[in-house]
Amino acid sequence: MLCIAVPATGLAASPEDLFRQGREAILKKDWQKAEELLSASWAVKQSFDTAALLGQSELELGKHRAAAEHLDYALRVFPNTSPAPDAKERMTAALKEAQKRVFTLTLSVRPDGAEITVDGKSLGRSPLTAPLFLDVGPHDLAVKLAGHTTAERRFTATAGGSDTFEFELAEEQRPIPSGASGQGAAPGATQPDDGGRTGRDERSMVPVYVASGFALVGVGVGVGFALRSNNKASDRDSALSQLPSNSACANGSGDADLCDRIQELEDQRTSARTVAYVGFGVAGAAALGAVAYLVWPSSSQTTASVTPLVGQNAAGFVFSGSY
Repeated sequence: MLCIAVPATGLAASPEDLFRQGREAILKKDWQKAEELLSASWAVKQSFDTAALLGQSELELGKHRAAAEHLDYALRVFPNTSPAPDAKERMTAALKEAQKRVFTLTLSVRPDGAEITVDGKSLGRSPLTAPLFLDVGPHDLAVKLAGHTTAERRFTATAGGSDTFEFELAEEQRPIPSGASGQGAAPGATQPDDGGRTGRDERSMVPVYVASGFALVGVGVGVGFALRSNNKASDRDSALSQLPSNSACANGSGDADLCDRIQELEDQRTSARTVAYVGFGVAGAAALGAVAYLVWPSSSQTTASVTPLVGQNAAGFVFSGSY
């Protein structure tokens, strides 16, 4: 089950190559291409320089919330030494520009380990290492922790606004089971709370069957489109061999119809590779979710979740839990 989560080799450039290509796109002010390349690099390897350039591209494209998140990350992990003396100042100025269009929310939650959701989307568990950047408009915030009361708050985010919310979750008062102090029970004794279950924890296998189905479908899709991507790459290389040089299309010296065919094959290869990523990502997430469901303890103080992450050029999953 773990093996099916590994993508086919040779389908993607390294994060360093993607970063270099994204930086070149920025120099050409091709912000859309820069964002796509740097997002793919970021999905594999998170670094301050990737976050900084990605945030700059998103800022130019008007994606202010994403820009604020990446620029804030870049500043928080900024190294002590930098080849560009004014890099940190420029990143700080860019972050301030992005924050003018979003709402900055700082959360203080006790105890640690509480899940924080905004508009139903999980954003992590307390304590958060960074502020939340939210789009302008109404939002519903919820803070949840097993065995504690849930805190909820509805608020309206304003452009350039900021606030700090503090929550202290109280423990839930569990009712004393009937008969705990009756005949056969020692004075003052409490009954163990097993959630109404006796003996071993019996779990439904339906989620495992569903996850296994998704995993099999994901593997099939991933393998099929990986092969299609390789085939399109081979066809593209064959067409390129008919040109006087690999740069003939770029400098206008190649046959126009042949150059159009080469571009079409490259687009088809890229699309097939993207679908393959999605298939392998879904398969990996489903497989790990099934494993986690079977082996994770069932204590009320234990939680676990698997969240698929699918982008245009990459796919994966986040596995999180507390115990």
